[in-house]
Amino acid sequence: MFEGVQIVLTAVLMTLGCWLFTRRLPQREGFRWRVALLAAALATCVAAAILAGFSLHPPLSDNRSFFVASAGFLAILALATGAVWWAYGAPLLTAAFCASSAYNLQNLVFSLDRTAHVLGLVPGGNGDVVPMVVLLCVAGTIVYGLSYRLFLRDLTARGLLQIDDWRAMAVIVLAILFNIFFDLTIGDLNVYDEIPHRYLAILSLGHLTICVVLLYGEFELLYNRRLRESVATMQDVIDQSVRQYQTAQATMDAVNARVHVIRHAVARSLVAEGSVDGEALADVVRQISVYDTTVRTGNPTLDAVLSEKSLLCHQRGMALTCIADGHTLDFLPAADVYALVGTTLACAMEVAAAGLDGGSVTLVLKQALGMTSLHVEAVPAGSTAAAHWGAEGLRAARLVAERYGGSLTTDLGDDSAKLDVLLPAPAA
Repeated sequence: MFEGVQIVLTAVLMTLGCWLFTRRLPQREGFRWRVALLAAALATCVAAAILAGFSLHPPLSDNRSFFVASAGFLAILALATGAVWWAYGAPLLTAAFCASSAYNLQNLVFSLDRTAHVLGLVPGGNGDVVPMVVLLCVAGTIVYGLSYRLFLRDLTARGLLQIDDWRAMAVIVLAILFNIFFDLTIGDLNVYDEIPHRYLAILSLGHLTICVVLLYGEFELLYNRRLRESVATMQDVIDQSVRQYQTAQATMDAVNARVHVIRHAVARSLVAEGSVDGEALADVVRQISVYDTTVRTGNPTLDAVLSEKSLLCHQRGMALTCIADGHTLDFLPAADVYALVGTTLACAMEVAAAGLDGGSVTLVLKQALGMTSLHVEAVPAGSTAAAHWGAEGLRAARLVAERYGGSLTTDLGDDSAKLDVLLPAPAA
């Protein structure tokens, strides 16, 4: 009866683990009947194993029995991989990852059960069914609950990331194989009374540690994959910023050159007619000068960004005030300057757009105490300010700040939104 209960609990824990990892994967056509067939096959296999007297931890009388038992656990892992691949529209490598993670989860639960018995933390022996079921239920609730709470809920919020690192998965499979050998060895030693109890306790704690490290390693594989995708996305944003900067620079130069010619042509035309209205002439020149404004900070990239945003602010009826020493950003590539300043000003303009009179945006860029400081303030801050001043809108700017060991902080008040970027200035 003990072995039968162990088989049933293993099947339940493996199924629950596979579901936790695969529940957001795309499903194949006919998913429900596929799952029904898999459930029927699993129930048949479990029943056949119980009737045949199959044991998950058989006595290991020789080397052959040791490797046969190891092959049995590997077969469980392979069948779980095939089942996930058959039911879900995921690559085989992703299916293997889900199955191996589910295996590690259930293995950690059983390792907790054995460690608790070896250390004498629970009543009853290893062959007592009721204490084993109770302890496994408690350990399963803790392990699966913490795994979901700390890792799986966040990782599967947008669907499980596709795994494509064969080398990392090969290392995980080899680690699982070693863990199986270790598990069988401890189970075999546990039946010999002459083995000192302290050795069994140390080995059980070691196996428990290996299970935790394995599970953590698999979660890290997912996080690293997600990090690589985030970096690739941010690189696309920066590449787009480069193209925008180049376009803005070319456009501003062409507009400034053309408007300069027009302004002088208008002035000459009015003088030639002999009826010069000083006030009218001044108004025409003032209107044209809006498009002939080039900010000079000492940094060509920053000049292009501020000139572009100044023109956009004028079109929206906003006031843009800049006090900037462009040389403080000379250590940044043009793309990073555009991503940092352009993104923050764009967000600030969206925040200030809530004002009835157009709002205002202030930018102060300076260097002090070995730090480059960028301060941007938007007034007023309307009801939609949080959306534009949040992590998503400022992601590119935050990435640039963190890349150079700096920080980006925001402060959303009742009537203003402030942003501060601090970057360590390079040594002279």
